[in-house]
Amino acid sequence: MIYQFCIFDRGGMVLWMGKFEQLTKVSGSPMDLLVRSVLLEDRAAATNFACRDYLMEWKFANEYGLVFAVLYSRIYKAHYAGQLLETVKTDFLSQYGETIKGGDYDKLDLSPFSSTFRIIWKRVEAASNPKPPEAKPVEQRRVVRPITETPVLAKPIGSTPQAQPAI
Repeated sequence: MIYQFCIFDRGGMVLWMGKFEQLTKVSGSPMDLLVRSVLLEDRAAATNFACRDYLMEWKFANEYGLVFAVLYSRIYKAHYAGQLLETVKTDFLSQYGETIKGGDYDKLDLSPFSSTFRIIWKRVEAASNPKPPEAKPVEQRRVVRPITETPVLAKPIGSTPQAQPAI
């Protein structure tokens, strides 16, 4: 279960954040803790961080000065988080990379990115789920039984109708 996905610059300015799983409220500020405890302390060589009930993973786009981070449940691990980070990073930079390199964040219109993110997320999530084996059609076989003749029972004498004499 993914709770948050955040794209921010090395200075801590959040460019885009998506919050998900509305039924569960994230306690504290794990993303802030990630920035303070890991990124600012220059422990950036790590790629994940545990905080209470959450796990966080991130990827850098050093040439753009950006960090892509995902927050998910420690219990219900999002085993596709690494692939999601990579796919979102690639897509985001292909759409907005030139504007970000110029450093002019005022020109960024990231409002359409929320729907783009959801499409990417669902695609990556679906691709990571093991597919059930394809059901093979059961071959229909006709059961052939040998024909058995029912024995004719002998009837007692006198029980067969006899021809009546003509009058």
